[in-house]
Amino acid sequence: MIFSHRSTYFFGNAANLWHIFIFAGVFALTAPYLITLEVSMTRTVIVGCIALIIGLALRFNYYGVQIDYENAKYRDFTCTFGLRTGSWKKLPNLKKVILTKQNVSSWNTPNGISPTFKTGHTIYTIALFGDEPQPALIIQTENEKEAKENAGLLADKLQLVMEYLA
Repeated sequence: MIFSHRSTYFFGNAANLWHIFIFAGVFALTAPYLITLEVSMTRTVIVGCIALIIGLALRFNYYGVQIDYENAKYRDFTCTFGLRTGSWKKLPNLKKVILTKQNVSSWNTPNGISPTFKTGHTIYTIALFGDEPQPALIIQTENEKEAKENAGLLADKLQLVMEYLA
């Protein structure tokens, strides 16, 4: 059995714009049937297809981590349109799982001088420790329920001691 966690999108926060590109692509492809255009059909199809490809790329390209319990391996992977790539590495001798949470806040400064509003969120970190003082593997998420479930699952499957540091 393999544990898989999607950590971040390849394009960062720009991935949240995938809806707009998909909508624009569908609109561009259907517009000639709805309204009369003075642009060639070839150009309209090209623009629509490019918008769809960009939207799909934003949605289906991301980073993550996988852990193979049975074979004691893990890998950091890049998923490109569903194809996961990344080399498998042997899991070190792990002793414990530590789940921590950190409140992070930041100011939005659109003009570079004066901040306009403050945003905050909580990051949950699952750290797998072995013999070394630094973690062998780190998994981060902003979802508390997912973090607790994943930390418990990893502790159970890898037979590790579980600690929760709030």
